[in-house]
Amino acid sequence: MSEFPCDAALILILTGVGGSGKNKIQEMLMKQSFGKGSVKVHTFVSATTRQPREKDNEKEGIDYYFMSDVEFRVRIARGDFVEHVYNSNRTRYGLLKSEVSKAPKGCLAITHLNIDGAVALRTLCPRTLLVWVVSHLNPDKNLLLCEDRMRARGDREQDIKARIELGRKETELLRDLLANKTFDFVAVNSDRALQDAVAVIMPEIERALGRV
Repeated sequence: MSEFPCDAALILILTGVGGSGKNKIQEMLMKQSFGKGSVKVHTFVSATTRQPREKDNEKEGIDYYFMSDVEFRVRIARGDFVEHVYNSNRTRYGLLKSEVSKAPKGCLAITHLNIDGAVALRTLCPRTLLVWVVSHLNPDKNLLLCEDRMRARGDREQDIKARIELGRKETELLRDLLANKTFDFVAVNSDRALQDAVAVIMPEIERALGRV
């Protein structure tokens, strides 16, 4: 597959089991300065078939691109997505190729995707840094901690079970993905060390930016 047109200097992709803290890490990184302040930080807006959450004041094109299931499936058939998933809520999520191509020239784009999405985006845009986020380096303890976090934040039991099962399958793939450099490194986000995870990722971003 040929390289996809993307003007971002670097795309940081965070992935990991549900409850690993990808969102929180992304939020913290979005507030940081890179390249001595010369690199703009950008994020991609995903598409979804769920309704906007009024309590969160979600806006079209800012939080998500909200689509009907029919429109989403038409765009899948057209090949418009880098990646897309259908979750246990019968809701679709996906990252549009058009969204990736809109990244400002020379920016650092930060996003979080599942393993398949991360690999697909790296195939289209090689200038990427792939990070697997864990709550614990022991795979079994990681899954238990992620499960506890999802339950504590009020996720539905059926969603928790589905995400943990997916996480178990993805964890089995991780060793090979790290060995063949599909993923670049692992960041540990324990309950008391979110800042530590960010502190590990930031210098890796700077090094990667220095190579592009």
